[in-house]
Amino acid sequence: MRFRYRILTAFIAVSMAAVMTAAPLLAGEPQLAETPTPSIGAKVEMTVEAPPVQDSGRGKLQQPLPNGAPPLSFFFPGFAFDDNNTYAGTYYIPPDPIGASGPFHLVNVGNTMIQWFTKNGIAQYHQSLATFFAPLGPPLGTNTFDPKVIFDQYSERFIVITLERSTASPTGSYILVAVSKTSDPNMGWWYLAIDSKVNIAGADTWADYPGLGVGPNAVYITNNMFTLAGSSYAGSRLWIIDKTPFYNGGAPSWNVYDPYATAGNATTTQPAHMFGPAPGGMGTYLCSYSGLSNGTDEFVQVVQVLNPLGAVTFSHQFVLIGDIEGPAFPALPDAAQATISTLIEVNDRRALNAVWRNNELWVSTTILPNSGPDLNQTTAHWFNLNATGVGSILLTDQGDVGAEDLGASTYTFFPSLMVDKCGNMGIGFAASNNQIYASACYTGRLSTDPAGTVQSTGMLAAGLDYYTRTFNSGRNRWGDYSGISIDPGDEVTFWVFNEYADVRGTPLGTPTETGRWATEWGSFAMGCHPVAISITGFQAQAVGTGVELTASFASDGDRFRVDVYRSSGGAAALYKSIEHNSEQSFRYVDQYVEPGVTYRYHIAVEDSDGRYLSPTSTVLVPVRDAVLLQNKPNPFNPVTTIRFVLPAASHVQLSVFDSQGKLVNVLMDEMRGLGAHDVEWNGTDRLGNRVGSGVYFYRIDAGKFHQARKMLLLK
Repeated sequence: MRFRYRILTAFIAVSMAAVMTAAPLLAGEPQLAETPTPSIGAKVEMTVEAPPVQDSGRGKLQQPLPNGAPPLSFFFPGFAFDDNNTYAGTYYIPPDPIGASGPFHLVNVGNTMIQWFTKNGIAQYHQSLATFFAPLGPPLGTNTFDPKVIFDQYSERFIVITLERSTASPTGSYILVAVSKTSDPNMGWWYLAIDSKVNIAGADTWADYPGLGVGPNAVYITNNMFTLAGSSYAGSRLWIIDKTPFYNGGAPSWNVYDPYATAGNATTTQPAHMFGPAPGGMGTYLCSYSGLSNGTDEFVQVVQVLNPLGAVTFSHQFVLIGDIEGPAFPALPDAAQATISTLIEVNDRRALNAVWRNNELWVSTTILPNSGPDLNQTTAHWFNLNATGVGSILLTDQGDVGAEDLGASTYTFFPSLMVDKCGNMGIGFAASNNQIYASACYTGRLSTDPAGTVQSTGMLAAGLDYYTRTFNSGRNRWGDYSGISIDPGDEVTFWVFNEYADVRGTPLGTPTETGRWATEWGSFAMGCHPVAISITGFQAQAVGTGVELTASFASDGDRFRVDVYRSSGGAAALYKSIEHNSEQSFRYVDQYVEPGVTYRYHIAVEDSDGRYLSPTSTVLVPVRDAVLLQNKPNPFNPVTTIRFVLPAASHVQLSVFDSQGKLVNVLMDEMRGLGAHDVEWNGTDRLGNRVGSGVYFYRIDAGKFHQARKMLLLK
């Protein structure tokens, strides 16, 4: 059989290895060794008349190496190269793999796709990002790139962002944002499109390569900005989104800032994912590296964002990290791979993610070490900075993730890091050398490990074949990042998500190249003391006129708090907090429920060692007798809602009387069925005239059921 293919369009990203200064850097004020360049992914759109190549090796995970690496406790596959065409109608490089853990779900995104799973690997959603963001309407969500996802543990929500731009007339640039309505991504999302076409120095610019962070009150998004004409670098911008209206389905509020308008060097910037109360009125820390040097030593640049929802100010600092590379700063050498001379692109020295926890700021990047076992090899690197609040920030520790235990001259790249509640670091990264294929790896360091060191290398998913996929761009794209998060249920378990080289194949439309990638999820822990209290059972059931919540615990004997969350259609909100002794069982009866209404409950238990969430339990409060409920709101002006519940269909008359017993209005006189019913009164009489302030009564007559209640109208 002969197959036909047709290449429709091709977008090729500019090289990311551009060097800002041709001459050696001079001692004094730090300068950037590299200027940002666009990271928008290369893509080829195709129409094909036959199925793509069959997947012959995806998901065949190699077990962790027997060399002391933290063992994986669970692992399963995510999306792969062929899924591009299935879900988005295109093939893309690079895949931009990143994922985040919630209490019960894992969400991961790629250049064109979004998925989520339960934590036992059961897939619940897999779709293109264009479809996911379709509620924003055209032309948004049609050509997405550079997606990211994190879990906001302050508010128990997933946050997904992606970018979109148009170089044709009319030109445009957008940041697309989605936040889950609850910690369960299946319960719906709120959406936001931010127009990110910013005029800088008289030129319109578009947003590229976002950073995503969160604090107690706001979401932080950074972007490199490039001119729409010519894609010249024009600076960096920060968007701050107020969480309160956005997370509640209201009109979102945000502002855009130039954090380098008065000080510092504008470059690729990562906002820190904050954990715990932010110090001193701070929102987050903005972190960058990009080879900042004074010709002798290198620096990490940190910008403290103060008063994020008010009159925002920025405090800049260059943190001395010593002579770790340079002085020439050549482009990072691309990575070798087994059985073929084609190298894998590693991109540049930009900061890749940042985390603040327990007064420590952690940053990941990639460097070219000027000494040690990783000399002149592209190497993943981490910084640990002391950041106790507003003011001086100092280097505490730093180190390479060389993975030389995988073989000599191993290249490591695209790292991402996270920190558990005990101060242990987990880090995921890509690795390859001329004996192994490009693999998804991980490791970590205990807070008690010797300075500058990490544990042995663990294999999330070993590469299965060599990889070549350029779409005629000359760049064998990989990355552009990876993902690792901490489980908010115990704050101990790391969930890492990354790509590896899959078995080669030739999908139709790409006849000259055979590289294919796949992704993998895995979890591990670093020896942190587990949460001392856990929930071993939870149930909600209707009893009498209320709902009974029962739970059983595994506890070490300490007192702890039980938080009850309840919803009746919207997002679950904290309903009641109950101090609990060391008993292994729990019972609470919610008497403030309405017949005929479905409620969703879950509980959270917390002691000095951490927090644990239960699954959700749903219960329908049965209708046993007719009920007339108190109007809401009460007092009211000018409209209130009256609810009644019927155990069976009945003719209903609902009337309003004044304080003298005179009939004011008849709100209903008709047949109504079983269940709950709502009726509004807008404060008018039977002729439509507004009535005055005062006490009124409303009465229901439904078969043999008769009841009246009092309400107060205030003007």
